[in-house]
Amino acid sequence: MQKLAVSAPEVRRFVLRLVATILFSFSGATRTKRFSKLVRIPPEVSGGLGPEELTRMGQALAKMRIPSKDTLERELAIVKRERIPLLVVTGGWSPAFEATADQVAALGGGRRRLIPTPHHFPQLVSDEFNDLLVSFMTESDALKR
Repeated sequence: MQKLAVSAPEVRRFVLRLVATILFSFSGATRTKRFSKLVRIPPEVSGGLGPEELTRMGQALAKMRIPSKDTLERELAIVKRERIPLLVVTGGWSPAFEATADQVAALGGGRRRLIPTPHHFPQLVSDEFNDLLVSFMTESDALKR
C-alpha cells in the first residue's frame, strides 16, 4: 500500500528500509527478524517461532509481490464508487503507515481511525478496536438497508 503514498518523505524512507531488509538479509530467518522489527510485530505475535518457520517466512517475504500503484488505485476507486464500507485503522507508531493509511482512506472513500499502540496491531492493546469495528459494521449495515 505504501506505493500510494510514496510522495511523502516518511514513506520513501520506510520503503528504502523495507527494500534493504528484503534484499540484504542473507538468510530467511534474519529477513523475518529484521522485517518483524521494521514493522513492529510484537513478540507476543511473532515470538516462539522456530528456526524452520522463521526461514520459511523469510523466504516468503523475499518472494512477496505488491500490486502496482495503478492496481491499488483502481481497486480503491471501485470501493469508493460502489460505496463499499472501508475502515482504515492504525496505531500511530509509524509516520509512514499513517501517511499511507490517510491516502488509502481518501482514495477509497473510507473512514480513518487511530488507536494508539507501540506496534503494528491496534487490536491487541484494548477493546477499543473491537468496539470501533462493531460500531462501523453496525452503521454500515444500517446504511445498506
